[in-house]
Amino acid sequence: MSPFPWVPFIGYEAVQPNTGFTRDHLGWQDQGTVTGIEQLYVIDQYEEAQVQGNAPPQVTYIDSVVALAVEANSLSPTFPTISLPVAVIVLDGVGRIQQVIDQRPSYLSSVPNFATVVNVGTFKAFENISDPTKRVNFQNSFAVPRSYALSPRIPQEVNFPCSGFFLGAGSVAFTQGNFPIGVIRIPTTYISNRTTPGLTANAINQGYITVNVAFNQGNPIVNAALAITTTQTSGVFPSNTLPLFEATVDSVNLIRNLVDWRPSYI
Repeated sequence: MSPFPWVPFIGYEAVQPNTGFTRDHLGWQDQGTVTGIEQLYVIDQYEEAQVQGNAPPQVTYIDSVVALAVEANSLSPTFPTISLPVAVIVLDGVGRIQQVIDQRPSYLSSVPNFATVVNVGTFKAFENISDPTKRVNFQNSFAVPRSYALSPRIPQEVNFPCSGFFLGAGSVAFTQGNFPIGVIRIPTTYISNRTTPGLTANAINQGYITVNVAFNQGNPIVNAALAITTTQTSGVFPSNTLPLFEATVDSVNLIRNLVDWRPSYI
């Protein structure tokens, strides 16, 4: 999608209206703002009119998908129910962007468990996400650098071959039944053949989060850690782990490919 000139670059994507034809270029229509706050979203205006009772219901296959920048009254506005929220932007007095808030939905209401540990009881482990309804919060959890560009103006985050890369920080929460029992935070980690855990030459290296539960005088002690092992079967990770990435390394310990394997949960 191509935003108007004074809005930050928005990554390429495509939508499919009820005509069945894919739309991969949408021009943003700026409706202006007095408050200095705008909400950006994609919507089928004909379907919106039908919901509002302003369009003849017998005509259903009209392609009228548009991208709108509409005045908002707060940083957490209500988006139309049949729209795709994109962002909220804050502008100064001369129309310059001062803040961008990612509003894309995750289509989740809670964070699913990725592991179940049975040890004198049943424990669940899941990503510790502040607001699971927002896609960006999952993207920022254990972030894997992109090896591809989203557009000519949004380049890749890592170039090949390379000797290593940074894996973003994240945290894992544990529950026993309905009771929270702990959160383990893992900081941003540099990964190469010289780190621990590290990459192995001439192999496909899988990175993932492992969890375990031990007991000390009857009290559960939870732990989560980054693990890296090699595999001959791409895409198959150990059970009860959180998949993160696969890095293909050559004979001189250079990374030739990096694939993000974090789950979408949907």
